[in-house]
Amino acid sequence: MTTPVADAPSLEFGHYLSVVRRRWPVVLLGLLLGLGAAFAYVQLATRSVTATAVVRINVISTTPFDATRAASDLIDPRTEEQTAVSSTVMTNAADDLDTTRTPQQIRANTTATLVPDTTVMRISYTANNRADAEAGADAVANQYLNYRTDQADSRLDAIVTKLSDQRDVLRDDLLAANTALANAKKGSGDATQAESDRQLLNLELDSLLSQINTFQGIDTTGGTLLMGSGDNATTISPSRNTLLATGAAFGLILGVLGAFAVASLDRRLRDQYDIRKAGGGEVISELHGRLSSMPSVGDDADEIRSLRERLLAALPAEAQILAVADLTPGSTPSDVAVNLAAAFAGTGRKVNLAMPDVDPDFLAAVIKAFDLKPVNDSSGVRSYQNTLLTVIVPVSGALPLEAGEAFVARSLADPAHLPDLTLIALPPNAERSQLLAAGRLGHSLILVVAKGGTTRKRVERLAEELAAVGATVHGTVLVPRGRRLEQNVDGPVPAELEESDSPAAHRVSAAREPGRRSVHAPVTRRPTKKNRPPT
Repeated sequence: MTTPVADAPSLEFGHYLSVVRRRWPVVLLGLLLGLGAAFAYVQLATRSVTATAVVRINVISTTPFDATRAASDLIDPRTEEQTAVSSTVMTNAADDLDTTRTPQQIRANTTATLVPDTTVMRISYTANNRADAEAGADAVANQYLNYRTDQADSRLDAIVTKLSDQRDVLRDDLLAANTALANAKKGSGDATQAESDRQLLNLELDSLLSQINTFQGIDTTGGTLLMGSGDNATTISPSRNTLLATGAAFGLILGVLGAFAVASLDRRLRDQYDIRKAGGGEVISELHGRLSSMPSVGDDADEIRSLRERLLAALPAEAQILAVADLTPGSTPSDVAVNLAAAFAGTGRKVNLAMPDVDPDFLAAVIKAFDLKPVNDSSGVRSYQNTLLTVIVPVSGALPLEAGEAFVARSLADPAHLPDLTLIALPPNAERSQLLAAGRLGHSLILVVAKGGTTRKRVERLAEELAAVGATVHGTVLVPRGRRLEQNVDGPVPAELEESDSPAAHRVSAAREPGRRSVHAPVTRRPTKKNRPPT
């Protein structure tokens, strides 16, 4: 009965969700800590704003409309990026901004990136506020374009000046050739030489003038400002929303880990996962009402009847012996064993319910709830019965299950007195020897565990000892912590218990002292929806 079921992974996943649900204050605390840390960092961290300007670089070429090569192929990205942060550009930008920042500080806050396979340059500038960031980005962009223009103008001026000097020399040579041709005798060798020199000089001069005109027609504009920094979105670092989201995520993770850490320190059983891990088998039934009644009503009655059907399917067809070990906190037994016995009797079966060391008030409630009549017995036990249900309790002395064991043994030996089912109900304060004997005698044993009340160690220890004597733990019935009878049954405690020397009898006088409330004192609250008797 303790073998794993097929849905173990889903059971574990449900356990994890249950842990998070139960420990939600820890999860919430972790979330708040994460948000608080992120908020504090946002308030204390230095805020920076980055603005970006976009420029288009003008490729300076003698053939600007030549489509054989892309303009981006004529640009070296690394050179242009270094040019954008050069000393001259930074110095001019510092002068343009008119601030106390040095060119080195401006360079440290500037980033230039050429968009791959294009002639577009993105120039970003970081400052403490948006206005300074936008002003810095625009200033660096403009000074970068101006620098490219100045550099192009300087190079072209040098070329044109050199070509102009060569032109002037050719003009002087052409003048000398024309003079020699005019002074030479027509048809002479000097005249022929002078004419040849004049033609060559004219050709060179035409070519030189063409080059000068070409260079003078080149566009030396460094580029165009496509988008000013004010037209682009600024980036704020650190981002408030991103930091808060990150802090919340880390806080949530911290809270979940904290929930599992706290859960690992909690030694109480709370769900099916805990019970199965402790050796209590599967949860075969769970009662949700904190107030119980005898007989059970509402949803509890349906759960008890469903439990009965599951047990009937698992127990032997004849001479069924079932032990119910109550492991709930305290000394007062729960109603599970009694109501389960009544449920079995409700099917027409004869049921014997052995109750060692029963609480006198609880016994009085059972006797009145099921209209039981006393039956004399000479075997050291006293019986109360109705048509189908017989309750067996000790007459005197503690009952370390010898009486219950003797009754079971005698019933098995005498077929004439053999009931359809024998149920041994062990109270929360039962000794270990009683539990082990009941497990050994019974065909199956059921644990009653209080959710959030029964400790894991208690179930683990009992499961190990039961396994040592060959007992089978059929499963566990889970009940709410602090579950108690909804109302007390007014009436005298059986005289047998009043006169008995058993531990249960000694509790009678304490329970009956003036001004002291019984363990099953009346409850004046209205019946709940689940436990309201049917009309």
